Amino acid sequence: MVPRWEERGFLLLETVLAGISLMLLILALQFYPQAVRYDVAESCRARAVFLARGQMEALRARGAEGEIGPGEVPWLGREEDLQEAAGEAGPEGFCRFALLTEIGPQDPEEAFYPVKITVRWDGGAAEGEMSFWGRVEHAKKVEQRT
Repeated sequence: MVPRWEERGFLLLETVLAGISLMLLILALQFYPQAVRYDVAESCRARAVFLARGQMEALRARGAEGEIGPGEVPWLGREEDLQEAAGEAGPEGFCRFALLTEIGPQDPEEAFYPVKITVRWDGGAAEGEMSFWGRVEHAKKVEQRT
């Protein structure tokens, strides 16, 4: 049998280890809301890229049919696509998008229109803006060139 005096301090060691573990857990939980906001912001950003690519593809399809010209073009997709529903993040996970598409004047020697698509978004945890540039071929100009 172990003498009683050798058992001293064991409770103190357990208490210190439990306290350190609890402090580490509290520190980890403080970073969770920031991680959720970052995840929502990245989700909105990725969705903005997806929407801009969809708009550019719709413009290219219309350009191939000869249906585009200089000026502003409204969103060519479904209206529901401009809103991302709240997911697991709750209300912070909601994003609303707005697209502004500008088609510039056509260079007389080229069969392309310059295009600038600006996507803006705002939501519970994120807001931002990105711009994309590209070119859209116009069918009527292609026919004239050949």
